[in-house]
Amino acid sequence: MKKEIKGVIFDLDNTILNSSKIIDDANKEVINEMKRDFDEISEDFFNEMHAKTDIEYKKIEPSYRHKELFYELFAKASGFDMDREKIRKYSDTFEEVLLTRMEFTEGIEEVIDAIKNNGLKMGLLTGEGMYTGLKRKTLEKIGFMEKFDVKIIAREGIPESKSDPGAFKRTAGLMGLKPDEVLFIGDVPEVDIDNAKSAGMFTVLFDRYNTEKGRVSKSEPDYIIEDMKQIYKILGISP
Repeated sequence: MKKEIKGVIFDLDNTILNSSKIIDDANKEVINEMKRDFDEISEDFFNEMHAKTDIEYKKIEPSYRHKELFYELFAKASGFDMDREKIRKYSDTFEEVLLTRMEFTEGIEEVIDAIKNNGLKMGLLTGEGMYTGLKRKTLEKIGFMEKFDVKIIAREGIPESKSDPGAFKRTAGLMGLKPDEVLFIGDVPEVDIDNAKSAGMFTVLFDRYNTEKGRVSKSEPDYIIEDMKQIYKILGISP
């Protein structure tokens, strides 16, 4: 590496957590709940309505999203008569699975310990999440988060969104580091890599959970890995 790295910033979803798997599991539990309430709902129909709802949901400013909003929109898209009690039940089920059935990337705790033990600073920069408060609850459930020097939720802990290189610069600053002293590890080329590179950081694309190979981004990552333990070699540290 051209310059001494003094700190590492991790993304959360599909980097530290296998978020795609956790969300799939949560949706399956919601489908089961809906099937008990509505005989007409099949998995294919749920998936079709979920995709339509997701489009509308993403049009809403993140700060206006709340826990029950997705299933309020789902009720409208599906045409099913979902009263407030059902909407609350589906929302609670979804959140409970996300918070109680977390699956972590293999080796992540060992890597975090190694980074800490080798005297490097460590930060987290994650997007604002599906609705206000969910990411904060998620971080509170992860015991090893206490080992991080800085934990930032974009648009909650700082004013910038993760689509702004300023979020990356600000996170580095809160760690007491310059951007070119930081290695950023994330999974989304057009968000994590492009903006971290624009901020002046070294970058690692964690590609283990990527199901959209060949996504277009403006910047090439400095490294691409599928095993988190490859970070040892990149940083030149011991496990």
